[in-house]
Amino acid sequence: MKIVNFDEEKAKKNGELTPKALIEDLLEQINSGNVEQVVYVVKYKDGEVDNGYSHLEQTIVIGLLECGKQLVFDHMYEN
Repeated sequence: MKIVNFDEEKAKKNGELTPKALIEDLLEQINSGNVEQVVYVVKYKDGEVDNGYSHLEQTIVIGLLECGKQLVFDHMYEN
């Protein structure tokens, strides 16, 4: 029997991407061998912000974060 998380299903129905859904999609991509490097930024419920990254040089981490920032700006201007 599959356990259904109603909050996840409601978010999906409303077109929202939850942290869990995002990570599940990323894990699928990792398991299929499509992901080479990962960088993330997370904000916890207590307001703390943290980051993490796979084995990378710090300059590459900064570059990937800049790419991510530019992608967010691009999506902002598309909508």
